Amino acid sequence: MTDYTQPEQYDPTDWEQVQRRREVAQRRPPNYVSAADLGITPKPIVRRIEAPAPMQIDAPLPVQTVQRLTTSHVDRAKGFSIVSIPMAAGVGVGGLLIAVGIGAVPIFSMGALLVLFLSFLGVWLAAFLWHESASPDGVSLWQVLLHYRLLRHEQKARLQRMELDE
Repeated sequence: MTDYTQPEQYDPTDWEQVQRRREVAQRRPPNYVSAADLGITPKPIVRRIEAPAPMQIDAPLPVQTVQRLTTSHVDRAKGFSIVSIPMAAGVGVGGLLIAVGIGAVPIFSMGALLVLFLSFLGVWLAAFLWHESASPDGVSLWQVLLHYRLLRHEQKARLQRMELDE
């Protein structure tokens, strides 16, 4: 008689245990019962598949400026002067004080006047370039220049492709 209190350890090298396991597995009914075994014809599953939408590239349109002149270029120039001249003068005076204090430049000398003028001119020129590139006319100019750049690169690429085809 077999003692059922202690389960028998499975040893795959013991052919008697392997044979017993195979016999038990063959006697077991299958867990899966198909619909055909029960005499039922399954209903087909209907799935609706929608066609994918055509690809569209939603590239932003180039910037277009609409100028509604309620002012004139003279007014813009006056506004630029009101903003930039005090700022440039402050930087010029600050540069002069630094040159006198740190550089030991005499206050009434050509060197001091040169530092004052060059620092004023540098700040004014930077402000002028910034103002002109950010104005409506400057934005239009940048757009045209960058468009020409794009056309130049496109032309180079086309010429390279044409050379490869020859």
